[in-house]
Amino acid sequence: MTTTPTVPLHREAGPFAAGVSACLIVRNEEELLPECLASLRPWVEQICVLDTGSTDRTVAIAQSFGATVAHAPWQDDFAAARNASLALARHDWILVLDADETLDSATGPALRAVVQDGTAQAFVVMQEAVLSDGSVRSQPVVRLFRNRPEIYFSRPVHEDVMDSLFALGLRSAANSGVRILNRGHSPERVKARDRAGRNLALLRRRVQEAPEDLYSTWKLAVSLDQPEQATERHQALHAACALADRLPAQQRQDHPYLPLLYAGLGQCLCQRGELGEAIRTVERGMALFPDNLVLVFHRGDLLRRIGETEAAARCLRQCLGASPRPGAAGADAVVPGVLPAIGLGLLALEAGNLDAATSMAGLALRFDPNHIEARCLRVRTLVAGQQFQEAMAELDRLVATSPTAPAVQLLGGELAWLQGDRELAVDLWRKALGPTDTGNDARAQLAIGELVSGSRAAALLHLTDLAARDVPTAACRLILELMGRGRVHLDAAFRPEAVLRHVRFWLREIAAAGRRDVLQSLAQAAPAAEAALPGICSLLRENGV
Repeated sequence: MTTTPTVPLHREAGPFAAGVSACLIVRNEEELLPECLASLRPWVEQICVLDTGSTDRTVAIAQSFGATVAHAPWQDDFAAARNASLALARHDWILVLDADETLDSATGPALRAVVQDGTAQAFVVMQEAVLSDGSVRSQPVVRLFRNRPEIYFSRPVHEDVMDSLFALGLRSAANSGVRILNRGHSPERVKARDRAGRNLALLRRRVQEAPEDLYSTWKLAVSLDQPEQATERHQALHAACALADRLPAQQRQDHPYLPLLYAGLGQCLCQRGELGEAIRTVERGMALFPDNLVLVFHRGDLLRRIGETEAAARCLRQCLGASPRPGAAGADAVVPGVLPAIGLGLLALEAGNLDAATSMAGLALRFDPNHIEARCLRVRTLVAGQQFQEAMAELDRLVATSPTAPAVQLLGGELAWLQGDRELAVDLWRKALGPTDTGNDARAQLAIGELVSGSRAAALLHLTDLAARDVPTAACRLILELMGRGRVHLDAAFRPEAVLRHVRFWLREIAAAGRRDVLQSLAQAAPAAEAALPGICSLLRENGV
């Protein structure tokens, strides 16, 4: 065992002994550290542990495993701490882990083999993490590299060595075959460590200090995942895309997350009801990455939302059943098969093609039998085919497994409305409210449901939070805007005939409820909306107004 009281001021250039030094930074990790170090000991020549202020048994545990231990104060900078740990290494290769990670013993021989390579400078290892929702995320990370002072970490949070490798002329790294298992994403551990809050504070400071840092701006955007952070997320995505637009073509390969950046800004704009700008943003990304399925899928989804059915279907078919490239950044965002099939099924339902809709629902369920949206699509196809008994049986099974899922409550409200139980429908839609697409759909239907039921004032209160994210919600918002006698806001990207179809449905519901007062108010306001939605006046005349 070797213990050093402080870290070296500078990294040495070698020569170093053959083999691997595993480097960790730790603080109060007594719970998970023993398993981490035990997984490393058979496969590495040295374990280096930099402690940043532990008050538990962390240091004693590291020493018991024969680790080289040093101490440094925490300075809100992960890169600085990582680099300090690298200075302890005395072997040719460095493997970086966290205390909540373990080296998969089955891949230990691969580690021993790849470090015999006399020319390589770095290797990718696969990090596999079990997330708080039980899903598994696998991603490639460069954690194995030569012990050279020129290879070092940068950025105070979401730190990595890629900038230094790019400076050395290395644009990609081969897969080592090594696997790291991460155990740090349990809800209890995440909450106790407040990693999200800590990282978010560091990212905000980093972006403020280095606004040209594209990667940090991107990481800030994806870290802003709470509904109340939507405006800040939009600003960060917009800033990151502006930086990406200015990147020289030869540098784009250094940023494999760029397709996700354009897709993310497109999603954000969609949530704000800015569909035309969302499509233009995604197509801007496709001009740079024309074969990227993440962007192709999002373009198809956005085109479906505005009523461009044929172009949407072409995009979605391109993604249907496609397999992502192993390790491709963000490839899992497409969920190959499931989401494209659902999108195609919804398009088929809208067109009245029940056979195609049923086929797509079945295909989506074959990809993922438990996918809630796929199961909801199946119920909608049964309703469209007037198989009400089967639809209710399937809905009962959905309620049994996911009673509080907004998508299930939204669907339950739709079926209750069709059966004439408006009170139940409104109650279920109210329960489904939220910032998601499903919650927005529920708000749209709830508002019209309240209007039909005589609660005009309550219906108009929804205008503030209702976004026109697709044709159905655009139709509902337009009706509310007409009722409020305000200016009609309809994104020019929407196909007017598609919006009018959904307006017609609700006008018939309003007429069937005997709400002549509502129809008269709509008729009086309609001429002001004719420019935004040609045909609205004649549509009202069709309904006897």
